[in-house]
Amino acid sequence: MKVGFIGLGNMGKPLADRLLVNNELFVYDLDQKKLEYFTNKGAISCSTPSELASTTSIIFLCLPTSVIEINFIDAPVSGGPKGAHQGNIAIMVGGTERQFAKIKPIMDDISSNIFYAGKIGSGHSIKAGNNLLNLICRMATFEVVSLLVKDGVDSNRAVEIIQKSSGRNYATEITLPDNILSGKMFQGFSTGLMKKDASVATKIAYANKIEIPLGKLSQELLNRTIDEFGEDADMSNVALTYEKLTGTKIRP
Repeated sequence: MKVGFIGLGNMGKPLADRLLVNNELFVYDLDQKKLEYFTNKGAISCSTPSELASTTSIIFLCLPTSVIEINFIDAPVSGGPKGAHQGNIAIMVGGTERQFAKIKPIMDDISSNIFYAGKIGSGHSIKAGNNLLNLICRMATFEVVSLLVKDGVDSNRAVEIIQKSSGRNYATEITLPDNILSGKMFQGFSTGLMKKDASVATKIAYANKIEIPLGKLSQELLNRTIDEFGEDADMSNVALTYEKLTGTKIRP
């Protein structure tokens, strides 16, 4: 199968890597070094998106925003670069069931977690809602961990115990142990992208006349991080905002 892939960033690179195993892969990205990585592994580099489109019948886009609609399905992902590398990232597909049946065998090369979300746009809706929930849980978790550290509990121990208790969530499973408590301070997901997804979820709420007080509060807290570090900053910087708010250092 001749498959095209446009967008070889933090998420696109590991996803395209997995497609390369069973398919003839054609790639395009503005960054020449990213193209060289794939051509060294046997992929074919294209100089323009048009060249890629003329050569392939199926094209994957992994970009910050949606840009086209042809025979189009929306298939956003969630699970971060770690999930992309491990092949278990969640992919939520919006489109017709016929489109889903056609694309799923190829997507199976990328991940074991492919879900049919519903009509076109459903994938993006679920992705936006999921990321708003992720933001709410992240802020709540940082708040509680900061409280516990202030009370004399070791941050690693607090996160370890919460992860085995009813308060567990993505922040206690991945964000804190892998990116914050490790000292790495890099998740591979920017504050600007989180702001965009949370804003989409807010627009969905407004369109359906639903109040989302926790969603609004979490976005206000996110904006504090953006005001200080900018929209290109990694989401791990939210931890620094909480350290300033509480006067408690949760990192090593």
